[in-house]
Amino acid sequence: MRRKVFISSIFFLFITIVVATVLSVIVTEPSSENAGIRAFYKEPQNQIDVVIIGPSSTFTTFLPLIAYHKYGITGAVYALPGMVTEQYIHVVKEVMEYQTPKVLLIAIDNMSPLQRKHPDLKSALKSFPILKPSINKIKILQAFKKELNFDNREILEYYFPIFRFHSRWKTLRENSVLFDSNPHKGALIYFKEFYEKNSNINPYESMQRKIPQIDEYRKKRNPNLFIRDLIYNVRGQENSTDKEIRKKEIAILQYVKAIEDLFFYVSTLKNTKVVIIETPSLIYDRNFERIQYIFHTAKKYGLTSFYMGNCKELNIDLNNEFVDEHHLNFFGAYKATDYLSNLLINKYGLKDKRNDSKYKSWDEEYEFYRYFIRSRYNVDIDFDYLKKL
Repeated sequence: MRRKVFISSIFFLFITIVVATVLSVIVTEPSSENAGIRAFYKEPQNQIDVVIIGPSSTFTTFLPLIAYHKYGITGAVYALPGMVTEQYIHVVKEVMEYQTPKVLLIAIDNMSPLQRKHPDLKSALKSFPILKPSINKIKILQAFKKELNFDNREILEYYFPIFRFHSRWKTLRENSVLFDSNPHKGALIYFKEFYEKNSNINPYESMQRKIPQIDEYRKKRNPNLFIRDLIYNVRGQENSTDKEIRKKEIAILQYVKAIEDLFFYVSTLKNTKVVIIETPSLIYDRNFERIQYIFHTAKKYGLTSFYMGNCKELNIDLNNEFVDEHHLNFFGAYKATDYLSNLLINKYGLKDKRNDSKYKSWDEEYEFYRYFIRSRYNVDIDFDYLKKL
């Protein structure tokens, strides 16, 4: 009798998990990050020249279809909203299981110590159902849970979004089922502000005036002091218990280990050049020491790094080409894509694939994407945007 009950319970649990997984696909909202990740998994193996991984800001820094249309580069963006430090190594491993890109760009924008809880859990949830089931996916989720201090109920919502979006039945629509939507090589942007909104730079003007050139900053500051100062600051915090201080110290040391582990792992990759980057942002002054420390650590492992925060070098208009302090609008993203594409061709020798019949789908997707943008936003990315740029 007990055996039958046990078997029935196991069977019921299995059916529940399967049903929750299927329903989760339906109730997961489409998002720009979803499009990028789905596009990555749809591409034939070893046909992607460059993959850029990082938080959501990477998605508004590199536009794969623009890079292909203008330069013949095949690219993909594997972006997770609010990506945390300990996730990077597992995301890299996930990418390398499906592609062997000639260049892997790792955007360190969110690689910060002492992270807090994600400000928008709903936004962060959107991408995880799209990841293929694997050990990497479990590790990516667990890293999020650990570093952002999610409780068990919240992490369950990552595995089964049905628990989060259970009330979404009322708003189901034709494109709610993700496997029926077209990712356009990761270029389909769902939020209208990407094409229309400009940022208000006023709150950041004082920060902009304080920004030194990063090369000058490197001369003035020993990067090894960054971690030491972090620990000193933690120990000097008033009204903190010994337990709280110790917890933060451990978090800082884990942060250091996560970066070292990542850079050691990518330094062993064969046939892939790994480059560490920081994408454009309106907020720099608080980031310089962190960026310098990470770039210094990358150099120890023989990795190249470069800084895109100097928007003047990229010809990005601070007033008109950001959606917010961390994300470029289409004009800014177009320029950042130009900058990266030229770098990839001139420095890393990526070849033009536009006349290769194997990549005909990229030309077709570009035309479809151009038509979509024209019909939805009444602009032609081949003419209207080029004129303004």
